Amino acid sequence: MATTFEIKQKYWSELSDVADALAANFTKILQSPGRFSGNVIDGGRLWGTEYTITVNPEFSNRDDWARLEPIDSYLAQNLLVNLAAEFPEFRKIRNWREIKKDNITPIMIDILHTVTYRRTFEEVCSVSQSWKSGSTCYILADVLNKFLLLSQVDSTRDFYKCYLSKSLPTLGLTPKPDEIISFRDNLKCSQGGKHAYHRAMRAFYNWLYSPASGLGFKPEDNPIRFIKPPKVTKKKMPAQTEQSIKILLSHTDNLRDAALLAALIDSSGRLSEVSDIHEPDILWDKSVFQCVAKGGDEVYMPFSPITGNLIREWLTEYNPNGGNIWGIKKSGIVSMLRRLEKSTGIKCNAHTFRRGFASILRRKGIDSLDIMRLGHWKSIGMVQRYTESVNFEDSQKHYKAPMERLADATDGLTKDNEVPRPRIELGTRGFSVRCSTD
Repeated sequence: MATTFEIKQKYWSELSDVADALAANFTKILQSPGRFSGNVIDGGRLWGTEYTITVNPEFSNRDDWARLEPIDSYLAQNLLVNLAAEFPEFRKIRNWREIKKDNITPIMIDILHTVTYRRTFEEVCSVSQSWKSGSTCYILADVLNKFLLLSQVDSTRDFYKCYLSKSLPTLGLTPKPDEIISFRDNLKCSQGGKHAYHRAMRAFYNWLYSPASGLGFKPEDNPIRFIKPPKVTKKKMPAQTEQSIKILLSHTDNLRDAALLAALIDSSGRLSEVSDIHEPDILWDKSVFQCVAKGGDEVYMPFSPITGNLIREWLTEYNPNGGNIWGIKKSGIVSMLRRLEKSTGIKCNAHTFRRGFASILRRKGIDSLDIMRLGHWKSIGMVQRYTESVNFEDSQKHYKAPMERLADATDGLTKDNEVPRPRIELGTRGFSVRCSTD
């Protein structure tokens, strides 16, 4: 028995085929020098075919240039109803059988092409609800845009838009849990990709079915809360070490790149943060960079005297003139790091320095709470994720056994400064015994 998801997929495929056939028929009619007999869905024959007809190569697989392709009338009418709801070009057409050559325009053919490719169709218009699941009156594109506006960071917004624009047209606003699972499990991508789809859908539906959306969906109806994320093999993400940083610095061939590497590892800054450092953002007296971090928060990023000296020396050679202190944009920094990765064989992107910052400080015995504040993470859990490369041996270097601490507490105690032990009286039956704890 076919699932609801499979039925929707089949229906969409059929509507796409109808749009494709209509686009072919319309193209033939417009490019024919004469008129045509019959109509665009029952099939017909073009007049004037003795003249050369230049037809788009896309339709070169049609056997007979003089004939129109017959189309399922029921599906064609459903398509017309939806197109008329979205596009003024189709609103004067009540029936495909009544359409004449004078009614056909190149714009109508372009719209039919966009329907054939669903993703393009979603990007250019708000699709009628009869093309989607659920009975809600909200237009999916409007709801998705409202959700995307909540993200203040471009990269986060792009992530949600990428995965939701591919999944929501099929699932709609009110899918059932088994429909989400079926959609996700049938994706032709890696487990990591499926996990990314799940994260995006989870964020969207948790917002949609909460009072924050303001759309009236009930939290208890949220379908995503019944679904477990797909299992993904956990990988240790690469992080810079003190040794790898020395190697990378030895392969830099100019002062700017050396200062940049030093700033990345000292500050724990993200690429967007470090690339946007301007001269007024450097607070020399506090040895920090002042910047706007992910989420719009104003934060401070520390740097060492060595990094400070490198930046001062670089700024004697380069005048930012109101721009960032590096003279290159984010893309330039990415290219520089790729060159270093190629020459050294060390995995080298901006985030390996952020993970390296947390891991190196943790190996030095710095408390996770301090690392969280210095690296402007939101939670201790994030610090733990970024310090996965710190192992048992690293932590053991800072280990001091409880008995050692106890011995340290009693060191230096002599007979003269020992604390006197109290005498204890033990009550017994009929007599008492005085004793000392000596």
